[in-house]
Parts: sequence; structure tokens; C-alpha cells
Amino acid sequence: MKRKTYPLTRARGSLAALRTFWAVWKNPYWNMGVICLLSYQLLSVKVPDFGWTHIWQPKDQLYLLDEAGRFIPNTESFSAKVKEVSHELQVPPAWMMAVMKAESGFNPKVRNKKGSGAVGLIQFMPAVAQELQVSPSELSGMEAHDQMAYVHKYLQQVRSRYGEYQSLTALYLVSLYPKDR
Repeated sequence: MKRKTYPLTRARGSLAALRTFWAVWKNPYWNMGVICLLSYQLLSVKVPDFGWTHIWQPKDQLYLLDEAGRFIPNTESFSAKVKEVSHELQVPPAWMMAVMKAESGFNPKVRNKKGSGAVGLIQFMPAVAQELQVSPSELSGMEAHDQMAYVHKYLQQVRSRYGEYQSLTALYLVSLYPKDR
């Protein structure tokens, strides 16, 4: 009689799927794929216009502001500052919020875990902080609405050097590699 091998094959198949998933997860380019997908979602779907959002959040509330409330005690002043900066840079506030969520999770005091020295809402590198005439330790000591002034100054400098922000991906690349724009 032949042995049934179906359960063993099934177990091996799920292990192979798990290994494939882990290889994709560890891939450094996977995050860029997520950002591109997020960019496509924000460009193709208007985030505040979902039919059910008026039930949970007011129409004037920023995208992801509830998540920002974990680290930012004064969300009203932060929200006003994000809207002001995004208006001056001519980008949707949802893009600004998405970049800050991806980079720091809205924690203005967070430092890069890999030791690059980057700090803050959009992960200012030490060289960028020096260019903005502020130290990384000063940036990490600031509240989020105060740090937004430096976010605005940096994004304005990059905008004047490389042009307008045409997409969420272009805005996100500023924190990763601005010359790529």
C-alpha cells in the first residue's frame, strides 16, 4: 500500500510559503513597494471621502490624527501646523501625515534604530540638522508642533532645489534620498 503524503506536502507547502513571505519581508526594497502602493492609494482614492468616515471622525480632522494622538498630547495645534505647512508647500495634508507615520510613527523624540543618528518626525539626518542650524538632540527634545517649523524649512529647501512635490512618493523620497527626486 502507498502511504498518503498529502498532510506532509501540505505542511511543506505552508513552510515554503512562510519562507517566501519572510524573504520578501526582509527585502529592503519591500518598503518602497509599500510606499508606492500607499502613494497610489492616496492618489486614486480621496481619503476623507469614504462614506463611513463622517461617523468616526469629523470632516476637518486630518488623516491618521487619531494615531498621532498617542505621542502628541496637543493634537489641535499639531493639526493646525500640519495644515499650515502643507498649504504653504502645496501638498495635501494627508501626504504629510503619511510620511510622518512611515518615518517616525508620529513620535517626535524617536531616534533611528539602525544607528544613523536620524531623529524626529521625518527622521532628520545629522547633516540635515546641521544645515538647518539645529542639533539632533535639540530636535528630539522639541514637541511635534515646534518640530514642524523645521520640517517646513527642510521641505521648502528641497522644493526650491528640486521642484514641486508631484506625488506622495516624491514627498517621501525627501526623507530618504532627496537627490533622487
